[in-house]
Amino acid sequence: MMTEKRFVDCFWDREYCSTAGSDACFKKAKDGGQVSKQLLEYQKQRAHIEETYGKALLKLSKSILGQNEQGTLRESIDALNLMTENTGLSHLEVSAKYNEELSKLSTLTESHKQQRKKLDDVVKKHQTQKRNQYKKTMDVKKTYENKCKDLDSAVQEYETKKSTAQQKEMDKLQQKKLKCQHQCQQADEQYQTAITVLEQIRGNWEQETEIALQLCEVVRKSLESVDVAKDIQLFINNEQTGCVKPETIAYESFCSKNNISFLERQLLSREMDENKEEEVFNDLYESVDDDFFDDYDEVAEGKGDAIQFHVIYDYTAKREDEISIRNGEILYVLEQIDTNWLKVRTEHGKTGLVPANYIEELI
Repeated sequence: MMTEKRFVDCFWDREYCSTAGSDACFKKAKDGGQVSKQLLEYQKQRAHIEETYGKALLKLSKSILGQNEQGTLRESIDALNLMTENTGLSHLEVSAKYNEELSKLSTLTESHKQQRKKLDDVVKKHQTQKRNQYKKTMDVKKTYENKCKDLDSAVQEYETKKSTAQQKEMDKLQQKKLKCQHQCQQADEQYQTAITVLEQIRGNWEQETEIALQLCEVVRKSLESVDVAKDIQLFINNEQTGCVKPETIAYESFCSKNNISFLERQLLSREMDENKEEEVFNDLYESVDDDFFDDYDEVAEGKGDAIQFHVIYDYTAKREDEISIRNGEILYVLEQIDTNWLKVRTEHGKTGLVPANYIEELI
């Protein structure tokens, strides 16, 4: 046995901003309203014809016919007039019933019209919101993609010139890299926020559209006095747009693996205790001179003596390129990754990244 189809399952479209399904149903509902208007006009004319014909028959039944006749012929004439009068009264009664039904049909048609308009307005409102947010999300996505490309380019340029460029040029490249990292992080946050908002709007649109489709089916049932199920299946088979709803717009990352690690570490740093971070961070940078990070490069290249630091807070590694450290442990700083992270080596020779504000230099 074939499964009965429903409006709510058959009027969707894979294309994210498509309105084909709801448009088809609302057009059908509008066409139904037009049929109702035509039916009203038909009933009015039929009622008028019945009333006119009935009054004409009553008038005819009162006409003088065979005034001087007697006997059985008189009886036949009287019977003819009575039949004509009764027929006229019957038509007047039919006209009155038509007028009574006209009032009900007019009320029903107007009710459906208002209900359809309300549903149409709600669905179109959500469609507009979804379409506008989709465009905004795609614009933000493009900006994020470009910022990731800028970051990758800045990092590559920094790494390429790190061993040959003068310190002044390296400082500029470092600033450029940090600026690109900051802009990339901002663009990433805006992109993810836009994705979240878009999904909320899409959910509201889907919910309101389902309600509208269900009510469209109810309206069709209330208007049709024939085989309702058969007519609904016929309409769905002829007009359906698809059974698959548009998929959720997924977040896409455009940063390289190393820069993704940077962004995640930036987010992790935000979760650190603000008071502890500010106090330790300030103490750390106030305690070193301008050549402090130059020494890091020398240690990493084997040109200078390792700078000893000790751990002031426990930290558990969150990623593969990080290492866990414990309070009091001695570390050797090899490289500054950014303002929040340092590459270090433990006394046992293990290397990895740690938060800069979790360690301080041994004096």
